[in-house]
Order: sequence, then C-alpha cells, then structure tokens
Amino acid sequence: MDSIAEQQRQAYEDMERLEQAVVDLMLQKLTKHRYRLIREQKISNLLDQIQARSKLITELNLDESGLRAKEMHMMGTGFDS
Repeated sequence: MDSIAEQQRQAYEDMERLEQAVVDLMLQKLTKHRYRLIREQKISNLLDQIQARSKLITELNLDESGLRAKEMHMMGTGFDS
C-alpha cells in the first residue's frame, strides 16, 4: 500500500495530466458539430476525473484518522515512535 504522501503526489500528477488533456482538446479546431459534441463530452469526462482527484486530495489533507500526521512525523524524524 502506498503512503499517504505518495497517494497525494500521484493524485496531483493525475490532475496535471488530466488538465493538460483538457487544454489539448480545447485547442482542437473542429468544424463539424458532431465532432465538437464528442469533444465536449470528452472534456466533461476529464473534468469529472479531475474533480474526483481533487476530492481525494482534500480527504487526504483533512487527515481524520491522523495517519498523515504520523507519516509526516516519521518522514521528518526517520523513526517510528
């Protein structure tokens, strides 16, 4: 199982990748209405994925279980106390 810090890092990287995909889609010059609709649906799906990653990051930052704080402490001291 990945550490909480690693999960956060992966979620941030996923968000950056998804955001770039949205930009790439938006920069496409499409002339046919059908293709524009398909592009808009793809963008909507990507935005849903970004929102899910953002929610995960928020939940990890809230640290209701206290595991993230313990993990950060262990990373800072190098000891399991």
